[in-house]
Amino acid sequence: MEKMNLLDVHDLECRIGNRTLFSYLNLRVASGESVAVVGPSGVGKTTLLMSILGFQQPAAGSITVCGERISHVSAGERARIRRMYMGSVFQEGELFPELTAAENVAVALMLKEPPSSDSIGEVRTMLDQLGVPPDTLAGKLSGGERQRTALARALASEPQIVLADEPTGSLDTGTRDRVARDLFEVVRSHGMGLLVVTHDPYVAGLADSTLELTAPDHS
Repeated sequence: MEKMNLLDVHDLECRIGNRTLFSYLNLRVASGESVAVVGPSGVGKTTLLMSILGFQQPAAGSITVCGERISHVSAGERARIRRMYMGSVFQEGELFPELTAAENVAVALMLKEPPSSDSIGEVRTMLDQLGVPPDTLAGKLSGGERQRTALARALASEPQIVLADEPTGSLDTGTRDRVARDLFEVVRSHGMGLLVVTHDPYVAGLADSTLELTAPDHS
């Protein structure tokens, strides 16, 4: 079956103030494919992710998600494309501590439409499969459980592409291995695309390909 191109980054340039982080950056992610973005701190890995998510506008170049341009369009249009096509996972999980694991995941469903009893049942099943107690408050979950809940939340709205920023950075080695495997296996089995920013060689090694960002040469 022919793979669908989900993300197309063309000749991208991003800056912070007067400092250029990178320029002429090209990247593609197709359905069922994973790409790891690696490189030292300060080269723009998270900036690239924030630009793709539409939270930051690049200085030049274009970003297309599932055939729709998300760069250099209105904030409302960027938010629509983000809701329609993308899921995200961040280093600390970014959960609401006063809500249960299941309620945290249900929040993602509400961004598209009111969750039904069937969809809530699917949320609970997904959390069970990931080894997360659905009725436990997020504030009482372990680090690994929080990250797996964040993964479930990212997948609940059935995105086309998942973007992850250091999703295992705060975890011990054993927990990191399980969360990383869950992330790559679930995304691949659902035919989604995955772009993951990581400092961890183990996590990067699970990806189909790697994009290495380096500091620009100002000499």
